[in-house]
Amino acid sequence: MPYRPDPADLEWYVRTRIVLRYAGDPAKAHADAIAPYLDALLRMTITVPVRGIGASISSDRTRVYADAVYRNANDPADNAACVLHEVAGHMFAGHLDRFAAGEFANHSLANIAGDLASNQMVFAMAARHPNAIRPAGVRFANADGTPLAPAAFAAAVQQTKWLHPLLYGFAEGLTMDEYYALLLKDAAQRERERQSKPDGSGGKGERGEKGEPQQSPDGDGDGGDEPSDDASGGAGHDPQGDADGADGSQGGQGSGDAAGGDSGDGDGSETDSGGQGSGGQGSTGTGTGSGSGGDAGTFIASARDPIADALGEGGCGKGACGACGGDPAVSDRHKQLAEAQHGDLPEGASDTDLRAARKEVAAAVLAHAAQYGQGSVPAGLLRVAQGVLAPPRVRWERVLAGI
Repeated sequence: MPYRPDPADLEWYVRTRIVLRYAGDPAKAHADAIAPYLDALLRMTITVPVRGIGASISSDRTRVYADAVYRNANDPADNAACVLHEVAGHMFAGHLDRFAAGEFANHSLANIAGDLASNQMVFAMAARHPNAIRPAGVRFANADGTPLAPAAFAAAVQQTKWLHPLLYGFAEGLTMDEYYALLLKDAAQRERERQSKPDGSGGKGERGEKGEPQQSPDGDGDGGDEPSDDASGGAGHDPQGDADGADGSQGGQGSGDAAGGDSGDGDGSETDSGGQGSGGQGSTGTGTGSGSGGDAGTFIASARDPIADALGEGGCGKGACGACGGDPAVSDRHKQLAEAQHGDLPEGASDTDLRAARKEVAAAVLAHAAQYGQGSVPAGLLRVAQGVLAPPRVRWERVLAGI
């Protein structure tokens, strides 16, 4: 049967889109709009109400699944944050395509890395538009509109229970690939610490590149003892160092380099899944190499992250959305539930249409930034837009190999 959801079930999305376009008032001028540059992708998004999935919202290419009962009762500013996470983060940045292509061996850590990159965009927009964008109902600005102090910002992040680099001691502004490499390196460190114990037990509270104790958001300090991978031989991006990308990686500001893996160009630009950027060989889980005390592939496949686990049930911003990192066993769950309720779901946009929409959004992002100045668009979103519009990059090694 054709997909025909009850319009009442889509009310949450209609209200959300109005918020993103006009700050909740369609009569307001363009200057008051929040994210008009996303309109091409917002129009393309297929919203699928799925009763019974709770507070979750997840995306699968251009489909967004959400429990309409929960979302209709929710604050539109909270829903706006979730839609931004899926559309501006996973869809526009191309995370979903890369998940589906199987570029990351560890689905869980890949989705966490994508959320780390996406959530920074959402929080930056929430700080600029606190009345219209509130992740988990949390304001990211003071009552007078001024930015939160660092300690207050950190408290707000923890209150949302959304993933953010500061929870890990990672630098802000990195790409999904760089966060993925750091997560693998962190997991490998925990595995080495576990194996160094006389009884082989995990070292609780020990995590990070330097083994520094760090509490998880719930304060239990559980460093975890899951096996992990060190496919890059311990190589990774120093979270505190070289943020300008001078070593070939994309740092805090970046250059919009499409090879960084987070450009979402969707237009034939080469991405080096073998470790362009910070992670070195195997930064996306495709390297060979071996981890401490076992096969690298085993560590990659089984590594988990204790901070993400401590956030509780998944959902928007918590490492369990965005097609769940390309894990079919997880990403198909909402789709199957939706098909049981609605019948056949529309496939959505073709690759050609999706590429065209991304280019339209990218051009609109750059135009918005030029018109309204620095800070009007999150830095991560601006870098993605620059990557989408950059000419396709062809790796000379592959050209020569074909001669």
